Amino acid sequence: AAQGGLDCLGLAGISALQLPGSLVDQRHIRSGVAGRAAKKRVAVFVRSIFLQGLMLLPDERVPEALQVVVPALGRLRRLAADSGMTLHELALRYLLDADGVTSVLVGAETADQVQQAAEAIDRGALPQDLRMAAEESVGELPREVLTPSMWQGLKARR
Repeated sequence: AAQGGLDCLGLAGISALQLPGSLVDQRHIRSGVAGRAAKKRVAVFVRSIFLQGLMLLPDERVPEALQVVVPALGRLRRLAADSGMTLHELALRYLLDADGVTSVLVGAETADQVQQAAEAIDRGALPQDLRMAAEESVGELPREVLTPSMWQGLKARR
């Protein structure tokens, strides 16, 4: 996936990229795609910031095939609570100053969700020490868990 973003940067006329990314899925940020895009003046819009809602599910509602993410989410929830915020806010604010990210696309189904996102954005990016603690809380997760298009295959194997 990250290679695809890098390949697009070599194409003439590309002015924007839309990439998946979240606190638990930092592949495009860590790979340098977003940073390289910024250097080429290519806007980077990050979507799927809550990993298709998986990050916000209660542990008991996380599908069996994706349970490997539950310990990381638990650590992130504790970190968020210790910092006086929700996981929703932590995850959103984490991306606000991610290297090369121009804009964060926030999905919402209700006006209340839009209001929550706006309030989190108004509080600004996370302090650097909290960013680092959040990254350390996640660790490495399997690519299959970070790629929603692969989830059906995970379920079929069980």
